[in-house]
Amino acid sequence: MTERDETMARVYRDAQAACGLKKGDYVKVLRRAEDCEAGWKCCWNGQYMDNLVGKTGKVIGFHKNGSGIEVNVEGEPHRYPYFVLGKVEKPAPVFKPFDRVLVRLDDSDEWRPAFSHRHCTGEFPFRVIGDCDWYKQCISYEGNEHLCGTTDTPEE
Repeated sequence: MTERDETMARVYRDAQAACGLKKGDYVKVLRRAEDCEAGWKCCWNGQYMDNLVGKTGKVIGFHKNGSGIEVNVEGEPHRYPYFVLGKVEKPAPVFKPFDRVLVRLDDSDEWRPAFSHRHCTGEFPFRVIGDCDWYKQCISYEGNEHLCGTTDTPEE
């Protein structure tokens, strides 16, 4: 590695460390990276990575050698340079009609099983089939079966 390459890698590592992202943050892939842009050691993985521009994921780790930030996007880990990521709020869950879900009004209510019906914006965004009520909280039934009938908080 040349002295210039080492300097660029150090500049990139310092900027990545200062970008403010941390493990567990949600980020949006804002744009494609140019190959080896701004000292980023890893080159962009072509069309496959381009298809993820605009998608949201969760930061799962950092590469100390300056080769990027690991982000889980659509269930797969991908490495991105910090400068193509923008921090976003945790995305609200999106359910299709008839998805199996657990719903409750607030943290003091017990989770109850249901089939999703409609998702809107506002204070009570979730509606389920066969029920006139709207709910504040809705999570997938799969993986959360143990919460049914409890007021426990889901892990994620």
